[in-house]
Amino acid sequence: MRPLSAAKLLDVWERGAGSSPATLALLLLAAASDDAPPDQLVSLPVGQRDARLLELREQTFGREMSCLATCPACHENLECNLSVSDLLVAEQDAALNAVLPLPRGGGEGRGEGAAPSFSLQTADYCTTFRLPTSEDLISLPPQASLSESRHRLFQACLLSASRRGEEIAANELPSEVMTAVVGRMAELDPEADLQLRLDCPECGHRWNTSFDIISFLWTEIHAAATRLLREVHEIASAYHWPEADILALTPQRRQAYLELIRG
Repeated sequence: MRPLSAAKLLDVWERGAGSSPATLALLLLAAASDDAPPDQLVSLPVGQRDARLLELREQTFGREMSCLATCPACHENLECNLSVSDLLVAEQDAALNAVLPLPRGGGEGRGEGAAPSFSLQTADYCTTFRLPTSEDLISLPPQASLSESRHRLFQACLLSASRRGEEIAANELPSEVMTAVVGRMAELDPEADLQLRLDCPECGHRWNTSFDIISFLWTEIHAAATRLLREVHEIASAYHWPEADILALTPQRRQAYLELIRG
């Protein structure tokens, strides 16, 4: 993983306009890791993907982040200062070891090139499943409701289910078994649902809210791209240099030329 250069940032910003969050995530990771084949990126579990996006954010914009939130009790707007390290789950290393593909030859539960699978015994029910990936998210119908999307995602990730040794369909599983499987998925891939614990200084209300690294990072990408285009326009208007040459300048040198232009 490496930081996005000015040229790469503009390129991914242009190509990602109007794309779904899952597609944006893959565009960003592909731009920052040319050595990773697309099929490897699309098959990453969602939490691992988001952990890499956090790494990309730190490499490109730094580790410190400023977020805005609204208190659900008093509706006060709050500014939250975070570090990338605050969002990396402590158990992530163990989870990565559990789900990262092994070298050729594999191990238990892994066919060559196949995603790792996991089993869970809940009362009389035995389930085998894999973790959700970007490919699963991209395949969801855009018009589907949240409940339908969750149902489709669960069915896609459930590899097999049985009751007392007899195979059954996914829709025959009791809700408590489905809940247990989803909970186990969250344990195995903790970065997939990052939760921030917030306190309102005005009313004292405490609540949890999800942190969406894709939305956060894309907002920063958009702002940086807009700023870069203005800088290119200003320098090109003064010196008549091509865009590629201006983008190849370091940020410090671009700023120095802008200061000269502005007097």
